[in-house]
Amino acid sequence: SIFTDKLFLESNSILSSLPIFGLFAIINLILCSASCLLCIAWVPEGAGSGIPEVKAYLNGVRVKRFSSVPLFVVKILGTILSVSSGLAIGMEGPLVHIGAIVGASCTKLPSLIARTAAKLGFRCGCFKWLWSWTKENLSHFCLAAERRDFVSIGASVGFAASFGAPIGGLLFVLDDISSYFGKALFLRTLVANAIGTFILACSNNNLSNYSIINLGNSLGEPNDLIFLNRFEELPLYVLVGIMGGIMGGLFCQIYEFFQRHYQHRYHLLLQVMILSII
Repeated sequence: SIFTDKLFLESNSILSSLPIFGLFAIINLILCSASCLLCIAWVPEGAGSGIPEVKAYLNGVRVKRFSSVPLFVVKILGTILSVSSGLAIGMEGPLVHIGAIVGASCTKLPSLIARTAAKLGFRCGCFKWLWSWTKENLSHFCLAAERRDFVSIGASVGFAASFGAPIGGLLFVLDDISSYFGKALFLRTLVANAIGTFILACSNNNLSNYSIINLGNSLGEPNDLIFLNRFEELPLYVLVGIMGGIMGGLFCQIYEFFQRHYQHRYHLLLQVMILSII
């Protein structure tokens, strides 16, 4: 947005800004198309936010390729491309799914370490010790119950990092995602959320900025006329709301028409391209 604002400010007329707008639209179109092609041609399960999949998994439904490596890669790349394209979407849902995938992958580490140590154990004694230590101390992490707990904690950390809300991430999983949440998970989840947001704040070099979403600086000079200005603009807000409702209903009708008559997977790419241009 900063790039486009600068380009439009440097333009002196509408005609001179048309090539700039065309370049901006083409860049957004390329980013949207690349994100869509990742899901169409590689991992179809990567489409969507991922929250329904996480909720279904935690409620006992077997979700296909829930924590696979290709899905993890597509979620990250697709989120970066689609959010960078300027569409009215966010990274909150995909981050919840990415956190759940990371949590589920933690339960696979003991078996991976054990298999690697078993293959190399005959060559070096330290690997044999590592294999026995893994089997004795880390094998319980491979259980289905532990896997469910790790998925819950990972989804909570993803939510907490998105909104900068460690307690909010805990309440989100407790209320909306997981059907079973043991008392022992409260402290573990809260600590994991605090660590996740702290690491994010350290990466931003600002301990007061511990969320991915940035709403700008809310501090500013007080405006005594703010209530008066808002009151005078109420009719305009009503008009915008009416127009938004009409356009939203029209969009739903068009989307339903496409879903009914154009069900080929590459028609989805056409829909994404049209939305990007609009």
